[in-house]
Order: sequence, then C-alpha cells, then structure tokens
Amino acid sequence: MNKILITGANSYIGKKFIEYTNSFDDFSVEAISVRDDSWKAMDWSGYDVVYNVAGIAHIKETDENRHLYYEVNRDLAVELAKKAKAEGVRQFIYLSSMSVFGMVEGHITKDTPTHPVNAYGKSKLEAERQIMAMASSDFKVTIVRPPMVYGEGCKGNYQMLKKFALKFKAFPDVYNQRSMISIENMSKAVVEMVEQPRTSVLHPQDPEYVRTYDMVRGIAEDAGYRFHRIVLGRDLIRLMTGRVTVFKKVFGSLTYDYRIDERLKPEQGLVSIIMPMYNGAKYVAEAIASIQAQDYDNWELLVVNDGSTDEGPEIVKTLAAADTRIKLINKTNGGIASARNTGIKAAKGQYLAFLDSDDKWLEGKLTKQIELLKSKQAKFCYSATAFMTDDSTPLEKWWPVPAEVDYKKLLHANVIPCSSVLIDRTGLKSFLMPKQGHEDYATWLTILRDNKIKAYGLSEPLFRYRKSSSGASSKKLKTLSWTWHVYHDSQGFGWLKSTWCFFRFEWLTVWKYLRR
Repeated sequence: MNKILITGANSYIGKKFIEYTNSFDDFSVEAISVRDDSWKAMDWSGYDVVYNVAGIAHIKETDENRHLYYEVNRDLAVELAKKAKAEGVRQFIYLSSMSVFGMVEGHITKDTPTHPVNAYGKSKLEAERQIMAMASSDFKVTIVRPPMVYGEGCKGNYQMLKKFALKFKAFPDVYNQRSMISIENMSKAVVEMVEQPRTSVLHPQDPEYVRTYDMVRGIAEDAGYRFHRIVLGRDLIRLMTGRVTVFKKVFGSLTYDYRIDERLKPEQGLVSIIMPMYNGAKYVAEAIASIQAQDYDNWELLVVNDGSTDEGPEIVKTLAAADTRIKLINKTNGGIASARNTGIKAAKGQYLAFLDSDDKWLEGKLTKQIELLKSKQAKFCYSATAFMTDDSTPLEKWWPVPAEVDYKKLLHANVIPCSSVLIDRTGLKSFLMPKQGHEDYATWLTILRDNKIKAYGLSEPLFRYRKSSSGASSKKLKTLSWTWHVYHDSQGFGWLKSTWCFFRFEWLTVWKYLRR
C-alpha cells in the first residue's frame, strides 16, 4: 500500500490526483491544507510519500506580493520536505514548473540551463535546489517540472484559451508546437513516480506536441460551436511574436525534448526498426520476414499498432512469441505520424530505420547502409526503390536516387523514401514527425537543416514498395496542398517562398516523369 499525503488541499492538480487514484487498491491518498501551522503538529511517520502541490502561480507579480512567491513556493516547501525526511517519509515529490528555464520560446533539452526570469520561476528553482540537497538513499526527492497542464476546471493559460474559444469561436491558424500535459497524464506520471521512486528531476508531457490552434478549435467544437479559421501572413506573425511577449506565449513554440528524461544512452550497434501498422494483416508477416532475413541481426522491431480492427495485432503477437526482437506496441488510432513517433520514443538503438507494414526490405539492406554511414562518417542514408504488385510480384521498374543531398537540394524534391532510411542518431538533435501530410519529407528536411548534415544515397534498391492498384490517384489533389504546407508550416517559410518552393517541387516532379 502506498500511503500518500498531498500538501495543498485546494490545488487543482492535487484534487485531480485524488480522483485519479480513487479506484487504485494499492493507493491511499489524503490531502491537507498548509495555509496555517496546524500541519506542523501532525505525525507523518505513517506516510510513504509527501506530494507537495501547494504554491502561488496564477496571480500577477507586483512589488507588493513578490515576497509571497518565496515564502510559499520556496520556504514553505523546504519546511515540508524537512519534516517529511525527519519523520521517515521515503519520498518527497515537489511540483515545480517549466518556468525555471525562463523561456517563452525554444526547445528545452537535458543540456538547457535553468535561467528563471520572474519571482515564480526563481522561487521554484531555489526550492528545487534546497530540497534536492536533502536527498539520500532513504529519502528520495523527485522534482516535477510539467509544462502547461490542461483539463476541465484548470486555471491559468488553459482557462484563458478556453474563454477565448467560447467567446470568439475563431482563432489564427498558426503553426507552432507546445509541450503540454493533460491532467490525466499528469496524474498518471505521478503514479509512476510513486511506484518507481528515485531521486530525479522529471519533465512529464503528452506524447505529442500540441498546436495552440488545434487546442482552441477542439475546445470550441467540443462545446458544440462551429469554429472559424483565421489566416495570418507569416511575416505578420513573426512581427507580433518578436515584439509582444503575450503573442510569443500563444503563437510561439516551446517544447521539451522528448528524450529529456532518458537515463540510458542508445545501445551501440542496435538498429531500432519502426513499423506503423493499421489493418495490416494482409502483408505484415511478409514485411517482418524481410527483416528477419537480414544478415545484420542486431535489431529490434517496434510494430506500433495504430488502432487496427483486423487480425494484424494477433499475427504480430504470434511472431513476437517466437522472436524476442519483435515488440508490439498498441495505441489508439492517431495517424501514421503519431504511430511513428510512438516508435521513435520507444526506440533503444543507435540507429533508426523505418519500414511500412506493406513494404519489404531486400537482402543486405542494413549491412550495406551501416557500411555506407561508417565510410562517409555520416548520420543519414537512404536507397533507391524497387517495386512490386499487390500480390508481391517483383516489377522490373525501379526508382534511382541521387548520391547525396543537403537541405537546399532536398527542398527541390523529396528523393528520400521512408522505408529506405537509416539514421545514426548519435549526436543528432532529437526529432518527431509533425502531424501533417508528407510528414516524412518534413522530417528529413528538419533533420538536415537542424544538424547541418547531408544525407547519402545508395543507387542499389534496398526495399520494395508495394504499388497498390487502388486509390493512389485519388490523393493527388490533397497531396498538392500537403507539399505547400511542408514549406509553410514545418519549415516556417512565408507565403511567397512556400509557393515558389511548391511550384518548383511540382515542376521537377512532372519533368522527372516526362523524362522516363
């Protein structure tokens, strides 16, 4: 039984944690107020965990109230931790904040230094340091730095967005990414901290980054309102976010790196193969067999079942029972980018590879590509594409690729087939695939741009792409808009530059077909 004492009885996060754990047989949770000194006379020796959620956050900082931040967020928290340790509590969980980094925009990694800029962030960081100094083998200290927490009844920025959505029923459609966490996921994360106690600083977040526009639209639509999209020029958005802090908070991007809490380095030499699957029963066994046939056998296969309704998951389970390198990950349907991102986060290997559940690798793919990366001292490679029919009959046609591309060349055309990719992620900035059309193309561009590297191609086809006899042509018009949005949304180009890149991309695609 985990006996937990919450200090901060009126806290939204504390109340929701009690609701979340009500049905848990092995959790007993109580909450007390610490607004007066009555808590000092209590006996805490019977508790396993003290979870301190008491604090001052959602008030405007002034010269007159600044001292309150330090009295409550720092001094009171330190007193509570001292009492918990003195009375034999085994773990103290301190609710801190993303504000300790002092950033309005940016990407926070495990190497990002703390640099709070206001009393809220400074008081939280000072409390962290004093409480962490108390940690010992018998007294685990867990510091929690969540991003924006959202959920029904939540105060702060979420409440502001909700009021805006319900009042105006319209919002600018600006591409950004924000780390956020639902109150349910926050509670789930704390349960895991209790079940696996260790002294650490943790940064829980939702599995996917969130666009502010998508959140506001969802709030309005859930309330039954018709929502309207407002289109603003990229240059105007940059002007607003560059000069007004409130616009940065709403439209800017602020994210935690998804590997920020990783304790283990990627396993050297291991290839993590990510296979998204949605109703893939017809071909998934064939795809997996092509991996098992590789002469390079240091791999793990992460099959991410994206809410399939066919026999695909059962087929994978059977294969996994006979080969421990195969792992099935089940999730609710969220689309191919979401499925691949789930795999990326679960990957343990030095290398990342991708294979769709209806494609297949050819002999020697991994060995040849690892040799190429080593010979070029490179991080990213791909190969030419061979083709097959619906019934797996090989076709003579194949698709060549250039020997190398950099970011500027890749803007001209997507020459990198997803199922051919092998990436050595050692030293690379972490990445996830955006939830948009042509998510793979957007990802390759971002990797090359952010890491200032080239990708190298093998002229030999190393996988077969299944040419479906149905449905491909019906997507042509939709994919045109996808290409434009890769430039505008993912790469952050203005309207004119995005349109120029789009027409150049499509013209080169047509020219390539005409030459064949």
